[in-house]
Amino acid sequence: MTAPGTASRIGAFFDVDETLLSVKTMFDFLAFHLARAPIGDDADRARRLARFREAAADKGVPREEVNRIYYEIYAGERADDLAALGRVWFGLRRREPGFVHSRVLATLVRHRLAGHTIVLVSGSMPVCLDPFADASGRTTCCARGRSPAPTAC
Repeated sequence: MTAPGTASRIGAFFDVDETLLSVKTMFDFLAFHLARAPIGDDADRARRLARFREAAADKGVPREEVNRIYYEIYAGERADDLAALGRVWFGLRRREPGFVHSRVLATLVRHRLAGHTIVLVSGSMPVCLDPFADASGRTTCCARGRSPAPTAC
């Protein structure tokens, strides 16, 4: 076990989407966001959403392109509002059975108790990752998603 206040030389890496959590966080958050803030008469936002859905369904579109189009959906939104909504999303979803894979989370906890550095790996955005990182003891994150909100993750 690593002594308190010293850095661990052992890192335990955990994928978030469909490993620690049962969903792809970006897509799950988008559905939650749209349920809370329907598109209504915003034709430009409706076009961005339709473009994303087409790209996500097309297996020939590179993931980086799908992700770029995904983030365009949030154009014009305040980063702090999205971060707050991310906390609400996670707070509600984590109560649902099966949202968190308990066996994988138990492994993460065992590593943390052993003093290992926990590293969350995801292509998702901090809006989705920060609430989980906070709930699991503020871990290090390796996220490649573009962020519409500031993060420490």
